[in-house]
Parts: sequence; C-alpha cells; structure tokens
Amino acid sequence: MDKANADLQAYEDQVAKDMDAIINIKTSAKAIAARIGVWETPKVNFYFALILVMCFSVVAPCYGLFIMKTMNELNAADTNATDYTGAIQGSGEPLEDALLWILLMVAGSILMLIGKGGSMILLSRISENVITEVR
Repeated sequence: MDKANADLQAYEDQVAKDMDAIINIKTSAKAIAARIGVWETPKVNFYFALILVMCFSVVAPCYGLFIMKTMNELNAADTNATDYTGAIQGSGEPLEDALLWILLMVAGSILMLIGKGGSMILLSRISENVITEVR
C-alpha cells in the first residue's frame, strides 16, 4: 500500500510539474499559445482571417452611417427640405441625391460579406485542426 501511495504521489508531483506553466496565471497564456500554436497550420490562414475580421469590424459600424445618410438624403430630396439657413436641400430627385450613399451601402455590404464569410471559413478550419490534433 505504501508503494502505491508513493507511486501516486510521484505521479501527482510529475503532473503538477508538467502543468505548472498552464496553471500558473503569469505564464498560462504563453504556454497555451505555444502548445496550441503548433496546430494552427497553415499560419497564413490565421493572419488572413485576422485581416478579414478587422475589415469587417471597421465596415460594420460605418454601414449604419451609410443607411442613415441614405434615408436622410431620400427624405430631404423627396420633401424639398431646407437646411438651417433656409436653402432647399437636394435637387428634388431622391435617387440622384442619395446615389453616393446607396453605392457606399452596396460596397459596404460586399465588404462585410467577404470579411465575415472569409474569416468564419478560415477560423473554422483552424479550429478543426486544433480540435483534431488535441484529440
């Protein structure tokens, strides 16, 4: 029985020693990144996905601005609204006045489609590699 307890204690000490880098809060992030980073293959997927996520995160908030400006231009042109000086705002042709913002909305939606879709595909491939190798 003493031999079994000694073997168990030796095993637990070895596990604690091996897991110290992961359990220790100061070194855990670096240790986990080093162990999982081996399976992030190819690395270009990660960096390209990161660029696409950044593209999406810049365009998505701007898309709300594009929608608001389009609606304002359509309303101002349709009603011949005046600005703060009393001058008529717009030419009276709603599509002509809002064309720039409509084109920006279309370009923004295409960029968001590419950014979100591409990043999800690439990040899912990376996670598949990590999960497969960890198992």
